[in-house]
Amino acid sequence: MKKTNNPHPTNFWFGFAMGGVFATLASYFLGTKTGRQKAREILDYAEKIELNPEELMELIQSLQITPTESSEDSKEPEAKNALANIDSIIDKMKSMTQTNKKVKKFFVKGGKVVNSDE
Repeated sequence: MKKTNNPHPTNFWFGFAMGGVFATLASYFLGTKTGRQKAREILDYAEKIELNPEELMELIQSLQITPTESSEDSKEPEAKNALANIDSIIDKMKSMTQTNKKVKKFFVKGGKVVNSDE
């Protein structure tokens, strides 16, 4: 016998659990003195990093593990994959911070669309 009541899976329990986690975090950060202190520290650190993203990049690069001869000999593919993943993440972060998009503007003049470049 086929189950035909619900052909699409639902994510009710996942959403319920995530809502519980967010409610718990919100009550901690907004409802306790130590939570408010931690929230202030997190916001201060986020503002510091926002003003100087190169410092975050240096921190990530300093945490990067350099391969040694002993790790290469021990055949640890997880460590090599982790290094490759960290490098790709750093490259993606650099490319995201250096995007310069040119926004095209269009205007309507006399019922016709006019490009701002003209």
